Amino acid sequence: MNDIPPTARVMQVLMGVMNSAAVSAIARLGVPDHLHSGPKTVEELAHAVGAKPELLFRLMRATAGLGILTQRPDGRWEQTPMSDVLRSDATETLRHFACLIADDWHVRALGSLDETVRTGEQATNRIYGMPVFAYFEKDRKSAENFDRAMTSFSTVEAPAIAKAYDFSGIHSLTDIGGGHGLFLATILERYPDMTGTLFELPQVVHSLAGGPLERFKNRVRVLAGDMFSSVPHGADAYAATAGTAGW
Repeated sequence: MNDIPPTARVMQVLMGVMNSAAVSAIARLGVPDHLHSGPKTVEELAHAVGAKPELLFRLMRATAGLGILTQRPDGRWEQTPMSDVLRSDATETLRHFACLIADDWHVRALGSLDETVRTGEQATNRIYGMPVFAYFEKDRKSAENFDRAMTSFSTVEAPAIAKAYDFSGIHSLTDIGGGHGLFLATILERYPDMTGTLFELPQVVHSLAGGPLERFKNRVRVLAGDMFSSVPHGADAYAATAGTAGW
């Protein structure tokens, strides 16, 4: 690393946004989902995802340089371990987070990070005239991407946290802003004597049916509210998701 000139090292960092955009595009198009059944030509993939073959080829070649997708000697494309986690139904999926990265509100918020640092004002307040969760009430597609992205985080983090942290002295756990409840469900499965509370926004609570907490419904209560105003009292311990103050 020390042999690389500072300009080249900074350029690597700056070009990361283009790499991120390429990976997000692959995930949004659903290419990894279509490759799950086996190798395919770029023409087959283009037909399946509704893209122009020559442009899809260039996009796939760019992501192959990052370890996402690989091209066989016969010209067909196949999955790699990195593209496999971009499948919608992967056990530990990052597809929805990859989709979130390229959502317009997210791109605009990150693009004005300097202004957020100058003023301390949330980016969505400045850009859209409302906090991020109020914006989600108006843009349901972005809200769904966000909720799914947070759940995808839990598919990666929850098993590791449950294994690493000893929850045995906790009889009641409240998850603040716990999304669809995957993290809470993971902990409840490991500790059968524990009860849980999921505290989320009303629009999220209304979409929980059939989700991860369904099989724990006798041990879980679900409460709707705004964590920035107040949180439920009385639990032995509280868990909270990452904040969104910068948005």
